[in-house]
Amino acid sequence: MHFDLVIRAGTVVTGNSDPSRLGDIGISAGKIATIADAGALDGKDMIDAQGRIVTPGFIDIHSHADYTVLLDGRAHSAVMQGVTSLVVGNCGLGIAPVSPVSAGIIAGNAPGWRRDGGLELTWSSFQEYMTKLASSGVGPNVFPLIAHGAMRMAVAGFEDRPLTADEIAQMQAFLKDAMKMGAVGFSTGLEYAPGISSSTDELIALAEAMRGFDGIYATHCRNRSDRMVEATREAIAVARSGQTRLQLSHFIKRPYADPAVSGHVWAEIKRARGDGMTVLADVFPFDYGPTPLSVLLPPSMLSEAGDNVGKTLADPDFRTKVLSSLDGMFGAAVESGLAESMFVACDGADGRMHGKTLPEIAEAQGMSVAEAAYWLLERAGDNFQTVMIVEHWVLWKDLVSALSDPSFLIMGDGATSVLDGPGSQFDMCPSDWGYAPRFLSQFVRDMGLCTIEQAVARMASGPAQQLGLRDRGVIEIGMQADLVVFDLAKVGTRVSPRSLRELPTGIGDVLVNGVPVVRNGEATNALPGTVGRR
Repeated sequence: MHFDLVIRAGTVVTGNSDPSRLGDIGISAGKIATIADAGALDGKDMIDAQGRIVTPGFIDIHSHADYTVLLDGRAHSAVMQGVTSLVVGNCGLGIAPVSPVSAGIIAGNAPGWRRDGGLELTWSSFQEYMTKLASSGVGPNVFPLIAHGAMRMAVAGFEDRPLTADEIAQMQAFLKDAMKMGAVGFSTGLEYAPGISSSTDELIALAEAMRGFDGIYATHCRNRSDRMVEATREAIAVARSGQTRLQLSHFIKRPYADPAVSGHVWAEIKRARGDGMTVLADVFPFDYGPTPLSVLLPPSMLSEAGDNVGKTLADPDFRTKVLSSLDGMFGAAVESGLAESMFVACDGADGRMHGKTLPEIAEAQGMSVAEAAYWLLERAGDNFQTVMIVEHWVLWKDLVSALSDPSFLIMGDGATSVLDGPGSQFDMCPSDWGYAPRFLSQFVRDMGLCTIEQAVARMASGPAQQLGLRDRGVIEIGMQADLVVFDLAKVGTRVSPRSLRELPTGIGDVLVNGVPVVRNGEATNALPGTVGRR
């Protein structure tokens, strides 16, 4: 029997409880047709995997590629590191639905969206966004969450107030429509505007609209420092009300939080699990993480500026008002040394500030660190929301502990980028090009925090199960052929806070729905991905 493609003689790690073994994988019509002894199969096309590992494609359960994968669906930064599926819409950040209230400000809710980027806003409903994404073509599969921030902006913009019953009813309708169209759940970002303005009752009302849809509630919770316990309780209450699985985003305490808080937090999670809830967390394998500098602008100020934030940033009175709230915060960061770890990932302008720290920019410009942060936003103008820094977000020992814990799925927390064209102008964080090879090389191969089988469970089959994806995530007959072939001895990455755009090593072949998107380490530019859960 001949197949469309055969991956021959690789060490197959299925992603389920089966031990790894040498074998062939036969692929037909985009699916895994058979798994056989090594050397037993023939096909029209062959990939020699001898000496290499074959796993299910990695599922990035926490991506911010809502805009960037629409701008350029090739998503080289994802597929070249073995990521075959992206879950977008995290942290309440997303770009659908859009209403007349939010049309002028929705770009501020999506990392990487430049107003001069060449992509026009032509959708309003979540269905229209998904249709545009699918018609544009995507390399990896895209499974969207509907973002609380986008829904709230559609009914109230950045207004910092409780919502009316009618506004909440509108958001419930948005959510139900998105779930019917194939969204995998909904997300919140409760440290960002406009999510920071929401009440627990608002979130519970939305979660209740999720009942019966087999979705997840993914939350960047309200606090990860000394009030992390209360934030965890809120997240559990919201998920319980919606009868959903709970996904806690980048869920590690801040470096300056009381060390005892983690124990109390996991006691809450243990109780929820005892009640029958499914509660998982996720983490990316870097101690430097992304933060949009636009979080420095309070919701009330954003609401005041409306869709003229770019112009308002240049107003001296507005500058004085914002800086008065920043001086103390950045003063403390400078005194503690934290500012030295704040690297510019994207300056929103000409790229000349990329890789520099805020203190380096401050010194060069003859200003304070707070003024340098504001200067970057002002310099970016209408593209202020694309200004990103990467900063030291976690203690190393806490990161290693999370990466050792099977309760944490492995994710990226970045956007997507490409090798050429307009989509190559934005970088968000080290994970964009390197989270999968970083975890596999440093933490699995070199440090031995878990076995390769356990790693695959946390990068592929675990995310698939949490998301309710029943047709991928494991290597079994009948599953979609999302597969990665890599050399564990050679896999790695050179990304760093100063150099985010570095190609991974050791990852040779990547298939999405049976079609090679990476062959012999080179991107093919194929667009075989699907959009939404069927």
